[in-house]
Amino acid sequence: MKKTIFLTLVLSLFALLSLKATVWTVSNNPFIPAQYSSMTEAISAATDGDTIYVHGSVTTYGGFSLNKELHFIGAGYNPQKEHPHNSYVGNITLRTGADNSTFTGLSTYQIYSQDVVNNIVIRRCRLRTSYIWVNGTNYRIYNNIIGGYITINSNSDVIIQNNIIPGYIANSDDLSVVIKNNIFLRNGNSFSNIDNAIIANNIFYRSSPLGCEYCSYNNNLTYNTTQNTIPYGTNIGSNNIIDDDPLFVDVTTFNIDLYFDYHLDTDSPGIDAGTDNTNIGIYGGTRPWPDEDVYTGEPNIPQVESFHIFNTVLGVDSFLRFESEAEKKD
Repeated sequence: MKKTIFLTLVLSLFALLSLKATVWTVSNNPFIPAQYSSMTEAISAATDGDTIYVHGSVTTYGGFSLNKELHFIGAGYNPQKEHPHNSYVGNITLRTGADNSTFTGLSTYQIYSQDVVNNIVIRRCRLRTSYIWVNGTNYRIYNNIIGGYITINSNSDVIIQNNIIPGYIANSDDLSVVIKNNIFLRNGNSFSNIDNAIIANNIFYRSSPLGCEYCSYNNNLTYNTTQNTIPYGTNIGSNNIIDDDPLFVDVTTFNIDLYFDYHLDTDSPGIDAGTDNTNIGIYGGTRPWPDEDVYTGEPNIPQVESFHIFNTVLGVDSFLRFESEAEKKD
């Protein structure tokens, strides 16, 4: 629901956040001032536990290397605002010291753990053509669009859930890898060299579930793939729905489109068919996709959608008159 909010409320929000850690802002758009104009300057100023808000821009912020715990919040990869600029950054390289960092609402090519880095959360981001390279324990990857691939170099406690994946997942042989409630759209195999993973509640929509051995396939749905029958080979599992149209609400091709609607129609075979009795696909499970009209990547904080100043020239003792519209995100 849209509400009119005032600057005092925004300042109060920043004050509350600053009780726990410092909030920094970065913008490379000269018409949107912030504390810093470059990502490297903001990262250099920040200390462990701080948050960096990345303003939307028509220009990329470039890549950066991270060696401290920071929390990045961008505007999304397709924000629905008066000026819909996304928060686009280059390659992100995680180095020793970046444990416990989080990334939300960014558009990027890759997030690469060059060193062993633990406890990473990647959510509501768009990985366009490259990869997420997992090298550590306790990675949580959810509500993203992953156009490249996820490669799991270190295999302990990795959960990949509720993502739209036109790419694929590669190189894992650990029982603690869980892949659930995703939609795979790749014109090819969804997996490469995956062993012993738990694969549940996913929709394989043209994208073949091939590429696994000794995995557990439960309550998945396949449609129009080269390997509709699961489990196959050395894999095990049950309650899979074989070669049945998932009946998305509004999807006309097998390719990703930010304006499609991947909700399941009421007649879909995936309704309440998951291992937890929720829907198969991205709107089921414990990390359901935000319920939005289009896919935006906007973070789950109040989003300012428009801001208008009525009196740009102020006299002595006069007041600035403005109106702002914002929407609370799920």
